[in-house]
Amino acid sequence: AEDSSAGSVAAGGENQYWLVDFKPVRLRTVSPAVGAGTGQVYWYLVYKLKNPYKVDREVYVNVTATIDEKKKYADIFLPSVERAAEKREGREIWGRTDQFKRLARQDPSDPKYGYTTLKAGEERHCIAIFNRIDPNVTRVIIEAAGLSNQIREKTDEAGGKVLIERIRQVSYHRSGDEFGVTRDSFEKKGAKWIEREVPVVPKE
Repeated sequence: AEDSSAGSVAAGGENQYWLVDFKPVRLRTVSPAVGAGTGQVYWYLVYKLKNPYKVDREVYVNVTATIDEKKKYADIFLPSVERAAEKREGREIWGRTDQFKRLARQDPSDPKYGYTTLKAGEERHCIAIFNRIDPNVTRVIIEAAGLSNQIREKTDEAGGKVLIERIRQVSYHRSGDEFGVTRDSFEKKGAKWIEREVPVVPKE
């Protein structure tokens, strides 16, 4: 069964856990007519991020996709594909192109380098661009990390330290075959929260 998008983690105070809302809008394919990737079929996810609190939040959201439980895709920087997707959606959408422009104005030594500010109450349309689609894909798992500051630490069986992070996972099914790769045939099947262990890299 599909659970709620965020759930109640904290009231939003500075010393409490917080969690921004992640809502997938649609998973689609696109083929840019100009620029890099012309004639190739890529796929993208449009999603919404919402800060439900009365204070600004600094987030570092990372969206990935896994197809048929084996091949993993990252959200990549492909301006021509992003522009083609925005044209298809009929609006400007926050994506890697915007993030890279922001990075150019940031100090790499800043602990918040790469983070994005969501203003109090802000809802933002975002886009994740994935590389060329496998024409035979049938099952897609989308994962969004960095939605919360709720990270726990524990000791693993070997005595090392690991971090436990909450990740939003959304599943899709695609019908059809390789000849229908350009059709928007992704059907959302469900969503849930999972926890994942991240090893702590010791300082040199």
